[in-house]
Amino acid sequence: MTELWVDVAIAESLRSAAGNVCGGANPGYQVSDFIAMYPQFGPSQNGTRPIPEAIIQVYVNLATASLQEARWLDAWPVGMGLFIAHYCTLYLQSLAAGAASSAEQIVGSAAALGPRSSQSAGDVSASYSELQALSSWGAWNLTIYGQQFATLAKVIGAGEMLIW
Repeated sequence: MTELWVDVAIAESLRSAAGNVCGGANPGYQVSDFIAMYPQFGPSQNGTRPIPEAIIQVYVNLATASLQEARWLDAWPVGMGLFIAHYCTLYLQSLAAGAASSAEQIVGSAAALGPRSSQSAGDVSASYSELQALSSWGAWNLTIYGQQFATLAKVIGAGEMLIW
């Protein structure tokens, strides 16, 4: 019987390459990097912020844990910015009710809406629909940033993946 010997490091490298699995540490990404890309989320002329910096930091941490620079390559900063902007926008939407709101107002302000597909003026009417091309992307359809992120992520993650 012939004995087969395989170096564990080589086997792991081949498995990663064949499986299209990327790893490694991400470069640093700070709240200031995000604000430079999306100044609308930063302080205004008088210094007030639409979102507390601590909340933005939470989303920076989430994006860093979710997006691998090794997969996104040069598009990584764009993906990070879109990811964070999406969650910041959802956060702002959830604040529409205010601190003294009733339970109904809080629920109403946090209702998930898809992209607006029609609008009326008489007797006010609006309807929302999901983008068909991104129908499986759920909540990413709820903001323009999420839609852009999902579109990029579909292209970036288009390769085959095999994990065993």
